[in-house]
Amino acid sequence: MTTHSLSDDLKTRFGDAIWIGADCDLPADLCVEIDADAVLVLGDRVSIRRGTTIQVHRGATVAIGDDVAIGENTFISAMIGIRIGAGVGISNMVDLHDHNHRDRSIAHLPDGEPTPWASGFAGAPIIIETGAVISAKVSITAGVRIGQNTIIGANSTATRSIGPNTVAAGSPATAKRTFDALLSDTEPRYEVGVAWFGTSIMQHFEGFNAQMVTQAALP
Repeated sequence: MTTHSLSDDLKTRFGDAIWIGADCDLPADLCVEIDADAVLVLGDRVSIRRGTTIQVHRGATVAIGDDVAIGENTFISAMIGIRIGAGVGISNMVDLHDHNHRDRSIAHLPDGEPTPWASGFAGAPIIIETGAVISAKVSITAGVRIGQNTIIGANSTATRSIGPNTVAAGSPATAKRTFDALLSDTEPRYEVGVAWFGTSIMQHFEGFNAQMVTQAALP
């Protein structure tokens, strides 16, 4: 279970920028980085294993639902927003990045500055719906939505959204088969392009459509 010292330390460091639910199991070496105007929410009974990093950059939101289990050495980085639904299983060495470097074209880099971040970043939210399973060493890229109960096979790269009740694998990950399973009627069915990361313990984030596409000025 979450120790008082770790929970209190995170709350002391980040104040209202972090919300930690009841009975969470967090490792002592959990790395959490929350920038100004960013929010991290951990629901009840969230379990995270050692070596995991959660980065929430300026203005972004990461919302992790109840009963989510995250394995070792997983990396979660949001410049826009990442929402992980209730009961999701995320295995070891999974990478979730809702952003990537923009190309180094003249339009993005008129002065030819050589630093890696000079061209800025483009991004879109990642949504992993209730009951999905993300296997070991999977990468999920910006703008991808993984449907309810869907399983993404090990070593896959999900660059496009996958529907519910699907087994997908490969690079890029594609559907291999579907199966029958109950779907939660409480899962929000908002399009990825809408600035919404609400849960029962968060307010809606609305009116930031421009942010959903690009954050070129971010460091």
